[in-house]
Amino acid sequence: MNLWVKKSKFLIIGGVLLTLVFGGVALERYGYLGKLLSASEESKPAAAPAATAVAPADDPMKWPLVRSSVPTKRKLREWMTFTGTTRADVRVEIRSRVRGYLKECNVKDGAIVVEGQPLFVIDQEPFLYERDAAKANLDRAMAVRDRFKSNYDRTQTLLDGRATSAQQLETDRAEFFTAEANVASAKAAYETANLNLTYTVITAPISGRMGMQLIDEGNLVQADQTLLAVIESIEPIHAYFTVSERDLLKAPVLRPHMPMMEQRVAEGLMTTTMSPVPKADEIQVALGDSKEYAFSGEMDYTEYGIDASTGTTMRRVKVADPEGQLVPGMFVRVRVSVSPEQDRLLVKQQAVGSDQVGDFLLIIGADNVVEKRSVTLGPTEGDYRVIRTGLSEGENVVISGLQRARPGSKVRFDLVDESPATPASPTAGATEPATTKPVATKPAAAAAQPIQSTPAVLPAPKSPADHSQE
Repeated sequence: MNLWVKKSKFLIIGGVLLTLVFGGVALERYGYLGKLLSASEESKPAAAPAATAVAPADDPMKWPLVRSSVPTKRKLREWMTFTGTTRADVRVEIRSRVRGYLKECNVKDGAIVVEGQPLFVIDQEPFLYERDAAKANLDRAMAVRDRFKSNYDRTQTLLDGRATSAQQLETDRAEFFTAEANVASAKAAYETANLNLTYTVITAPISGRMGMQLIDEGNLVQADQTLLAVIESIEPIHAYFTVSERDLLKAPVLRPHMPMMEQRVAEGLMTTTMSPVPKADEIQVALGDSKEYAFSGEMDYTEYGIDASTGTTMRRVKVADPEGQLVPGMFVRVRVSVSPEQDRLLVKQQAVGSDQVGDFLLIIGADNVVEKRSVTLGPTEGDYRVIRTGLSEGENVVISGLQRARPGSKVRFDLVDESPATPASPTAGATEPATTKPVATKPAAAAAQPIQSTPAVLPAPKSPADHSQE
């Protein structure tokens, strides 16, 4: 027990001594370092006055560099573009009116046919027999009628001489009129047989392009059921497209046009403003992804009402295509003019930004400060976008480097001339392309372009030591 107590005392005393030794070494070391740090701070030269330093935000060379341009002003007509499909003006399915075996096909697949041209021939032999039988029945009925007519005339003569009874006259008269009716029935049967014979030769009901022959010679053709071929008219051709309810409200020219209501407005019976009828040059059609609208048309049908399931309504444009470039089933782009030609402001498409608030442009204003401006966009015109509201002519718009141009900050910019190319002198025989005018940072003395000018950096004032050296 005593031995354990003695060992504990020695351990406690040793721990206390080690703590004192390490604590003294630490105080001595950090005290010496503190003196060194204070001495180094005292040895540093005094900082220059705050007025002599140039803050990074005021250094023009540290402003981000962007490219900008002024909006282009052009006379444009606004269009709405829709995607549609083409259909033939008239499409006819060729079927036989009589039952029989197909004997002849007189045209090739895909041939151009004219109205009345013979296409198919059904076997005529059974119909010839039917016609001859109907003709024989007609002749027999006519012979019977003639005999009863003679009896009726004779009985009437005898009755005038009181040589027969009135009852016999009535009998002969009934037989004559019955025979007359039989002649009419036989004549109708004969004409029907003759008509069926003509139906064995199937002719083209319209002029156009014939499709593929759907049944070969020798097959049985059922009357009014078997489809033989399809003929589609070539010119003109129709383009069908749908218009949404939103676009319909924006463009009155796309609304249904009702002449009856227009007449009532002219008579003063109604005050409703009617939608104008598009002119020939206000509807244009382009093929696929072609940028050239090579066809013009006129709207000849507008569906009245909107489909509640799709929210759209159908429109049809009659397109003139004398060269036959359009065929049924093609995808086309139809654009409709929704405003007259007038001055519009355009900017490069890449200059338009968009966020949760809406569309915007970055405008470089006075002192090179960037302003975020909300704008209303119009349709596209090539690489440009029409700006309806929010932009004035001559303003400086950022077109490249939008990520570096923060609203409220200052920027440097290179002004790019985005105006359309203008024709050169007649002797040059060429047009001048759009040129780019880089503007470098200039001192404040260059006041020719105040928006692009960059404030000069003033040198720091000399210290008294520098003056003593001079």
